[in-house]
Amino acid sequence: MVQPPTQQRRVSPHPEDTFDRSQPKRYQSQERGTLQHQVGCHNLLTTAVILWNSVYMAEALAQLEREGHDIDHRDLRHIWPTRSDHINVYGRNHFNPEEAGQRDGL
Repeated sequence: MVQPPTQQRRVSPHPEDTFDRSQPKRYQSQERGTLQHQVGCHNLLTTAVILWNSVYMAEALAQLEREGHDIDHRDLRHIWPTRSDHINVYGRNHFNPEEAGQRDGL
C-alpha cells in the first residue's frame, strides 16, 4: 500500500538522515545548505583546475616556441583548459616543498 506523501519516509544509507515529511523544513534547509556547500566547493575546484591548466598550457607553448618548435596557432582551437583527466581526486598526492622551491618555472 502506498503511503500518502505526508507520511512517506526518505530511504537513506545513513539512518540519521531519514526524516518524517511532517517536519521537512528543518531537514530541507540543512540539506540545501549542504548541497550549496558542495556545489561551491566543486565550483572552486573546477575553477582552480581550469586556471592551472591555462597557465600550464601557456607556459608549455612558450617553452616550445623558445626551443624553436613551429607552433601553428590554428591548432590551439582544439585544446582546452577544462580537461581534468590528469587530476587525481581519489588518491593521495605528495609534494616536496624543497624540490618545488628549487624548480625554475612550472
